Amino acid sequence: MKYRCPHCGNLIKSGIYCNACLERIESFKVFWDTSAFYYNQGLKASKNRELSLAAVYLHKAVMLYKYNTKARNLLGLVYFELGQIGSALKEWIISTSLEKEDNIAFYYIEQIQKQPKFLATRKESIVLYNKSLAYMQQENLDMAIIRLKKSVSINPNLVEARALLALAYMKQGQFRKASEQVNKALGIDRSHKIILAYFKEMSKEKLEGLEPYERDYSKQPQQQYLKQPKVEVNVHKVLNQGAYYRRYVGYFILGAIGMFIITKCLVLPNEVNQYKEKIAILQEAKETLSEEIETLSQEQTIKVTELEGENEKLQDKVKNYEEQLAVFEQKDKLTRVQSLIKEHAYEEAAQILYNVATTRLDETDMETLTSLKASVYPRVTESLYNQAVSLYNAENYIESVMQFETLMQYEPSDQIARKSLYCLGQICEQNEDLDGAKKYYNKIVAEYPKTSEAYKSDDRLKALSSTN
Repeated sequence: MKYRCPHCGNLIKSGIYCNACLERIESFKVFWDTSAFYYNQGLKASKNRELSLAAVYLHKAVMLYKYNTKARNLLGLVYFELGQIGSALKEWIISTSLEKEDNIAFYYIEQIQKQPKFLATRKESIVLYNKSLAYMQQENLDMAIIRLKKSVSINPNLVEARALLALAYMKQGQFRKASEQVNKALGIDRSHKIILAYFKEMSKEKLEGLEPYERDYSKQPQQQYLKQPKVEVNVHKVLNQGAYYRRYVGYFILGAIGMFIITKCLVLPNEVNQYKEKIAILQEAKETLSEEIETLSQEQTIKVTELEGENEKLQDKVKNYEEQLAVFEQKDKLTRVQSLIKEHAYEEAAQILYNVATTRLDETDMETLTSLKASVYPRVTESLYNQAVSLYNAENYIESVMQFETLMQYEPSDQIARKSLYCLGQICEQNEDLDGAKKYYNKIVAEYPKTSEAYKSDDRLKALSSTN
């Protein structure tokens, strides 16, 4: 097995001294062998889906020997499987910096970079998990559960989120849902200490995980009722009291009739009069309140109308100020261009001139703009053309195209324009973009006829047509 010298990083097979720096390396062999041992243990644990245990072994392996890229790449895969994409990318990036050739970490990173939406969703799941932690600290279990459910829905392998969701369910007494999250988490990582602790706890309290209607109360002690004492009844004594009860009932009926007459004749009329007085007072208060409401409504209508008028005036002022500001900004751009010309910063001046809004300028400013363009654009287009040609000759086509397209914005002369268009057509041909090449050649033939570039463009069009 090949190792790297801890002093200079040179690859070595065996021996007491490094072939490059001649430093003694024999004492480091024990670290290399131990790192290899931990890598094998981590590999074995990862195959058994004991991902947390595998992460511990692999972390020890890379701590003992940082150039153990196999262990580092496997550690990244373990983090990826646990839903910790950031930690996985960190390990793979370190791996690629340590070993530039034949490193599978480049492939892992490339596959993730091809899926920007995947990275965005995993980042969102971490953000939701962190918010849920804050809600759990505040004992706001409902909000925590909502965000944790969203987190595990977009990142099902995020074991930490499932562990926190299981805890939230257990705190709410929903042990069946907590058990579901624990089982899913164990399907991802069999060695997660927190998940295993929750699993053992719920195994001890099986009855607490059931809903009230699912519990078995057959073995619970039955309620004991008090026994009523027996009462002996003298039947003859009860029968002899019939006359007494008849007199009692007669007196009760006479009293009830008397109370009815008193209530009907004395109490009810007085109560009716009191209710009528209350109704009159309430009716008067209602009329007064209606008048006040109508007055307030009219006042509010007047105020709303006044405010709407003031709002329109303010909006007109704002528009006027915005127009004045826009005009001032364009005038300021012309002033800045004049300063840049004195400093010979022509390219920056050309960029500002290109972005000047001509609709905000008066006749004087338009004349100034035309004069400044005549002073700046020829210098810039010539400079950009020379740079683009140099890049084209060096076969740096991407930057060359950018330079050609930039100079075409600055009103180049006919000669520079048709040469630039012809070079763009040539670059398209080099990149096998035949439609793009035809577009540039046709533009030269149409806009610059009877020029050497037009004749050459016509020849290229014929050649491209013949190949098709």
